[in-house]
Amino acid sequence: MPDIESTLALLQSTGARMTCYGGRNKEYSFDKFLKPFENYFDKEMPYIDINAFRPGMYEIVKEKFNLNFDEVVFIDDINRVAEVCKALGAGFIGIPASMPHNFQREEMVNTGVKYMVNRFTDITEDLIYEVDERLVSAALWK
Repeated sequence: MPDIESTLALLQSTGARMTCYGGRNKEYSFDKFLKPFENYFDKEMPYIDINAFRPGMYEIVKEKFNLNFDEVVFIDDINRVAEVCKALGAGFIGIPASMPHNFQREEMVNTGVKYMVNRFTDITEDLIYEVDERLVSAALWK
């Protein structure tokens, strides 16, 4: 995961609480890849294992963080997450998986995802604030 630290620092500078989520335990997923960057993530919940409640957007927002959906932006490479975010009214930035056999970008376009980047490191401060503004004004999925 080269060069992710500057983007993590940018996200942290917004004041947002950040967590990572995935379908495997923390040791396999977070500790193996993101442990050196742990200080950028939420101190209480740097990682949430969603294997028992996939896809997990509702549970992360309501049960883990006790937030409203319009207060949260998910960043993910899978369209299923975008579909759930759209249904719940949560924010979403897509980083569509790009393997040759993969149709995530096309599926995200069909879902109505307005914000996509090619790499995590392509996320900019302007993008973050634009997504937030559209989310607050209920215009993100319109």
